[in-house]
Amino acid sequence: MKEQFANEETRVGGGMSALVWVLALSGILGASAVCFVCSLFLETFAAHFYTSLIAGGAAGIVLAAVILAVTGKMKTLGSGSSAKTVIVLAALAVFFMVGSAFMIAEKDTKAPIIAFSDETVTMREGDPESVLYSNMIVSDDKDGDIRDQLSVVSFVYSGDGKTADVTYAVADSSGNRTTASQRIYVEGKPWPEQ
Repeated sequence: MKEQFANEETRVGGGMSALVWVLALSGILGASAVCFVCSLFLETFAAHFYTSLIAGGAAGIVLAAVILAVTGKMKTLGSGSSAKTVIVLAALAVFFMVGSAFMIAEKDTKAPIIAFSDETVTMREGDPESVLYSNMIVSDDKDGDIRDQLSVVSFVYSGDGKTADVTYAVADSSGNRTTASQRIYVEGKPWPEQ
């Protein structure tokens, strides 16, 4: 009787230990899987990394607990099959973590740089749009010179009509966007106010 009780205690203890391992690894697997998927499809994944990590981890633990409860495996985790479960979960978690790390490293998350020279810009009526960009340097670490992607998103004349505040925007091929503003001199109304 004592031996039977000891065996039962060992089985329960082993089951609880295996349960903790399975749930923990399920959380890691869920977190890494969600991060992997998000890194594939979200250009702005870096900004949502911690949200993806927490949501994926919680979802993994809950899903694992539900599956174990429904299948009745929670009480038999002390058996030899639990070792296989732990190994499979660990292998999958490592796969997704490595995949996520690789995708994040390859993902272009750096926005372009807009810089202005000391040259004074004066725009007159009839001048081409290129005058607005004449003193600007726009570069991206992967796309290079992308000044041809610039656009004017705001053009506001001052009260005396002699200057205007111009806001520009540019995005690289990965969707990283930058805005910058400068004040230029104007003669007449060379550009529609927006």
